[in-house]
Amino acid sequence: MFKKIFNFIKEYPLFGIIATIILAIIIIIAVTKNTGEFEELAKLAANHPEGKNLLERARRDRERIKNNSRDLEAYLDLGIIKTQLGDLNGAEKVYLDSLKIVPRNILILNNLALLYVQMKDYKKAEQAFLRLLEITPSSYQTYIHLSELYLNNMNDKKKAEEILLKGLEVMPEIPDLLSVLAGFYRDQGRKLKAIEYYKRLLVINPNNSAAREELKELQK
Repeated sequence: MFKKIFNFIKEYPLFGIIATIILAIIIIIAVTKNTGEFEELAKLAANHPEGKNLLERARRDRERIKNNSRDLEAYLDLGIIKTQLGDLNGAEKVYLDSLKIVPRNILILNNLALLYVQMKDYKKAEQAFLRLLEITPSSYQTYIHLSELYLNNMNDKKKAEEILLKGLEVMPEIPDLLSVLAGFYRDQGRKLKAIEYYKRLLVINPNNSAAREELKELQK
């Protein structure tokens, strides 16, 4: 095969020159891109107490990705580093690049959802959390994170309640879900509902002194 390519280039030298120029351009673009990435990270790292170590880790991660485009651990670590240094757009790109390789990676999706919350892009955060629940419907933490997003960031009490109830349909005996929903009803002034869910929580976890105190207060 290589002999045929060599003979073709020998017969058509102009083709060989063009191919060499294209390859050189690709290499220059790749090098420039990485150089620009680390110049920006270096500026951010200068203002971070762990900046030097984070920058070195980022270089290692980028080298690992260069050698193995499916190294999800390197993508995950690089995304975390960029987030810590304040390069949120860069972190988003890293996570999205890795999801092109493994679209159902729950660690990457979870980090991306939390990143969107930090970026105040709440619609994208909602979509990422919902995608997580499609993949892992038994992840009770995701129901809680999504309810907090609806309640605290999107001011949608109805959706906050609905997602917690949906979580309890899947996992009716998860104490954290019961506790969050009971607290939600308490804060919304829905006393009877709060009492109902604190009682359910205490059936599962009778030693929960905080829930017992909340129930006692609600029943006064």
